[in-house]
Amino acid sequence: QNPIAIITKTTMTSVATMSTGSGMDKYYSSKIGELNSTISERTSDLQRLKARRNELNAKVRMLREELHHLQEPGSYVGEVIKQMGQKKVLVKINPEGK
Repeated sequence: QNPIAIITKTTMTSVATMSTGSGMDKYYSSKIGELNSTISERTSDLQRLKARRNELNAKVRMLREELHHLQEPGSYVGEVIKQMGQKKVLVKINPEGK
């Protein structure tokens, strides 16, 4: 369970048992209700931000991988000059034909 929720429940019961007047009960009950709504709002914001962070991290990973692939050398265009054997050939590579 959420430790804040446990503290809030304990606080509510202790305030209810210790109260001497109805005005104090209402005040602390409203304060506890406001704080509970603030906690739930911020918790949902945190979950939303975590999901957004995960999406952005995935996009960054994908873009890094794409950059890595784009920076790999291209294939070379070559010209067969001479057959050296059954399975070997001499190839001339033109650097401007990348």
